[in-house]
Amino acid sequence: MVLDSEALSSIIHQGERGISRRRASAILTMALAAGSRVIVPAPILAEVGRSRDRRRAVDVAIAKLAVIATDRAIAQRAGLLLGRARLGSQAAVDAFVVATAAQHHPAVIVTGHLDDLGVLASGLANLHVQPLAG
Repeated sequence: MVLDSEALSSIIHQGERGISRRRASAILTMALAAGSRVIVPAPILAEVGRSRDRRRAVDVAIAKLAVIATDRAIAQRAGLLLGRARLGSQAAVDAFVVATAAQHHPAVIVTGHLDDLGVLASGLANLHVQPLAG
């Protein structure tokens, strides 16, 4: 299972994000109980840890998760995914999420926003994008 920034933020922020938070926490708890590997692509840390307080919350949340570094292969695949989807650099972190998931397939990407992630992951075997809402 791969968490995007919205999924990780939903887990971190106690008392915020209502249903998304409860759903993300339930998905994470079930995945860990089942022995699934839960990963967070390293670029997600830049999106969710923009202050000292947030960084501490992120560190607590990811203590039992695997943070995957962005290497050359992931970066190149992310670029190809952006080009194929005709998306600009504003979707780069989402492309890193999909490229990381593709390298660790089969995988479920848990997200709070399906739009760009759905487009980037479309047509890729053994990847499923699971929205928190709905």
